[in-house]
Amino acid sequence: MVQRWTPEQTEAMSLFLDDKTQGEISKELNIRQPAVQTRLQTAGHFALKETLDYFSRIINERIINPNIYNRGI
Repeated sequence: MVQRWTPEQTEAMSLFLDDKTQGEISKELNIRQPAVQTRLQTAGHFALKETLDYFSRIINERIINPNIYNRGI
């Protein structure tokens, strides 16, 4: 997925993953908000964000309560 991103999509996704809003991204890139939305959608921003959030939760759970995953070892 990532290897197919255009430079414009990569730039928008980078800002999106830094928790910028579409409005903030549009101002920073000097483009209209619908263009930001299109770049993010075609790059699959929701799927990537959900995946990163999932792994972040798993990592945090292991750090907070590492023994929960080591039962029976």
